[in-house]
Amino acid sequence: MTSHIEGGHVEFYNHRTGERKRFPFHSFLEQYYNLLFELVSGSTVTITDTSGVAQPGANTGRSSTMMQFNAASADNTHGIQLGTGTAANTSATYALSALIANGVGAGNLVYGASSMSAPAFATPNFQMVMTRTLTNGSGGDITVNEIALVANYVSTYEFMITRDVISGGFLIPSGDTVTATVTMSYAIA
Repeated sequence: MTSHIEGGHVEFYNHRTGERKRFPFHSFLEQYYNLLFELVSGSTVTITDTSGVAQPGANTGRSSTMMQFNAASADNTHGIQLGTGTAANTSATYALSALIANGVGAGNLVYGASSMSAPAFATPNFQMVMTRTLTNGSGGDITVNEIALVANYVSTYEFMITRDVISGGFLIPSGDTVTATVTMSYAIA
C-alpha cells in the first residue's frame, strides 16, 4: 500500500454574510517531515521552532500529546495561525511572516479554540480536519494573506508544519466572525 499527500484546502466562512471562500492548502514545510521522522523512527533531529531557534530534537518516547494541534481560546501559539505577510516559502521558512496577534487591539483577531476532528477514512482517502473561529474586534478590517498549522511538540516547542500564502488575501471586516477550516487529504492506493 502506498500513499501520497493530496494537500487540501482551507475554507473561510463569514458568520455574518454567509460568504465562503476556499483556497489551496498544500505547502508542507521541512519541520513537518522532521517531526514525522521523529515520531516514526524514535530518533531525534534538529528542528527550527517558530522563534527561529534550532531545537536539538525532542523525541522522548511516544505519547498521545507528543504533537498537539488543539489550542485553547486566546492561545495563538499553535493550531491554526493567521498572518498578514506575503513572503513566499523557502526551505528555511519556520514561522509566519507577520502573525496576527490575539486580542482586540488594532490589527488583532480574537482567536477561538483550535480543534482537530478524528481522522476519517473513505477509501481511497484519509482526511483530517482542523477548525478555528476568529473574531475581528479590532475596529478595522484585516486582510489575511497567510495561514499555517503549528504543532505544539511534547508540550515544549512550537513547530510550523505548513504555511500557505492566500492569493489575493481574505478580508475579515471589523466586527465579523469567521471560521477557518483546514482539510488535509491523503490518497491511499
